[in-house]
Amino acid sequence: MLKNKLIRNISFLFVIILFIILIFLLSITKNEDEKSFIKGEMEKFVFSNNKTEDRSIFWFDINNKRIDLTDLNGKVVLVNFWASWCAPCIEELPSINKLSKKIDQSKFESVIINIDKVNKEKSVRIYESLRLDNLKYFYDANNHLVSYLKVDVIPTTIIYSKNGKELGRLIGEAEWSSSDAVKLINYFIK
Repeated sequence: MLKNKLIRNISFLFVIILFIILIFLLSITKNEDEKSFIKGEMEKFVFSNNKTEDRSIFWFDINNKRIDLTDLNGKVVLVNFWASWCAPCIEELPSINKLSKKIDQSKFESVIINIDKVNKEKSVRIYESLRLDNLKYFYDANNHLVSYLKVDVIPTTIIYSKNGKELGRLIGEAEWSSSDAVKLINYFIK
């Protein structure tokens, strides 16, 4: 009788241990599946640890009108920092323009922000020469925003949630019109 009770207890413990292992393995697989789209052109994308809303993010349009990130609430927002003296930045801008055509603009907005301190006119000429029909020209007055967001390298692209929370960053250039980029944006739109 004691032997049967011991066998039952051991069997019960064995089933519990197997169940715990199964749950653990399923949770690992789920996390890998959720981030499986981070590949190819988006391999450099890093999820943000800062999940707080930030109401201090703003930039200016070509007419010096202040635009706040909160003006775009309800949309996933891609914010790209570029400069007229940065060849990779200029090369990257048309791909952001193409991405903007591929994603529903009622749910997504691309914002390109020029950080030139001295020669704003040159950056406007470059912007116009690229014929970026889905992107507006914006700039960061006195580099307030790049300093505030601790953007040390350009191009840098930051993606914000529908509520204005930073989701992550990609430092360096990327092909934003790639299927990898579209999958990343659509993941955040869901």
